[in-house]
Amino acid sequence: MWHYQTTPGDSWDYTATQPIILTELEIDGRRRKVLLQAPKNGFFYVIDRVNGELISAAPYSYMNWASGIDGRGRPIEREGARYADGRTHWISPSSHGAHNWFPMSYSPSTGLVYIPGVRQAGPFARDATQAWNGPNQVGSGHQVTASFAFRRDREQVLDSNPDAPRPGTASGELIAYDPVRQRRVWAIAQPSHYNGGLLTTAGGLLMQGDAEGYFTVRDDRTGGILKRFDVRSGVISSP
Repeated sequence: MWHYQTTPGDSWDYTATQPIILTELEIDGRRRKVLLQAPKNGFFYVIDRVNGELISAAPYSYMNWASGIDGRGRPIEREGARYADGRTHWISPSSHGAHNWFPMSYSPSTGLVYIPGVRQAGPFARDATQAWNGPNQVGSGHQVTASFAFRRDREQVLDSNPDAPRPGTASGELIAYDPVRQRRVWAIAQPSHYNGGLLTTAGGLLMQGDAEGYFTVRDDRTGGILKRFDVRSGVISSP
């Protein structure tokens, strides 16, 4: 038996409840039984499912809370990531994560994982004057909060990187990700940050409903649209 923890001492709501894919990959000339997961924290994990060894982990989306994974398999947190200085820090991903609960999919034919991604930064601040679960501690615990409403009056720590999501905005992206090389192959921007789970087929199709109310069938190698129709309702479940 074994376990692996993606975000030790989690203070950002970076849950790892996102569905896990079981498959086999050839890595460094060796066929390995693996688990693939893209949890909220923005790292894509490839783990040996026999012994729990971390094979690799790398960012699949923009993040500023950590700079990488160390030799022990733990995230290397950036300065200010735990927002302990009384200021409001805009941290990516937000508490919605770089990927929420919507299932990703995998195609053995392309070797790619398809992720319904989220692009959003969130305001995080620590308030030592508020008791745990006090009336102002919306979405909080242990004197930590990630709520918008009453953190605007604090000094803001913004991310100057031009690739960072702008404060107060949210969008989505359909990401095609190579789990062996740990890199994005292509991505398609989506206006909403909450879109449906994905389905891949042996016939080379990639299917997804979105929050705008469309169901789209794409080519799984290029992302090109093969068919799209209006289902007259936002879709966030899997096909």
